[in-house]
Amino acid sequence: MKPIHIVANDRIGLLADIAYLMAQARINIEGLCVQSCEGMAYLMLEVSDPIQASELLSSNHFDIVPEGQMSVHPRGLVRELAVVARGDGPQGRPGGDGS
Repeated sequence: MKPIHIVANDRIGLLADIAYLMAQARINIEGLCVQSCEGMAYLMLEVSDPIQASELLSSNHFDIVPEGQMSVHPRGLVRELAVVARGDGPQGRPGGDGS
């Protein structure tokens, strides 16, 4: 099964719109992973017919990202991970909880 990667502006009903299109085309969603960050939604769908699903979503103005080309880098996350890795959190310990 080949996954489809989608990037879209996050909004109420986004997932419902995608599911509706898939149902109308009789394409089964077999797996789903969604992450929202800074106003963007990043979706990975495993579907019964990835070629038809990609064409359907593209024709409905969804941005399909080629496999292996999507990565999510929230702005603050890299900085926060660097602080944890250096042990610069409160009390000088990773995570800053004193444990």
